[in-house]
Amino acid sequence: MWVGSQDVFYQRDVACRRLGMNEDKVLVHGCRVGGALAKGNAYKPSKDGAIIYFDVPDIDVVLRNAKQRGSKILYEKKDIGEAGFVAEFEDSEGNRVALSQVRS
Repeated sequence: MWVGSQDVFYQRDVACRRLGMNEDKVLVHGCRVGGALAKGNAYKPSKDGAIIYFDVPDIDVVLRNAKQRGSKILYEKKDIGEAGFVAEFEDSEGNRVALSQVRS
């Protein structure tokens, strides 16, 4: 069902209202991510806290590019079974960046 938003929480709410379902029973997966990079005195780069995974078509290419630009690999590419692969690196600001690649 198209609900006209990239926000998965909004999608879930609209789907539940339209279908008369309890939102505790509905899982919605978003297909696109929007966002921005911000820098300011209030923002502190960190490897601690929540980890956001970015879907990439080829983890090996992303890790190679990250290494060439001086990034430290924090978690080498790991096969996680049917779901595919994951890896993590530290970006130039000191943030943990997590990657996910679907098995093809």
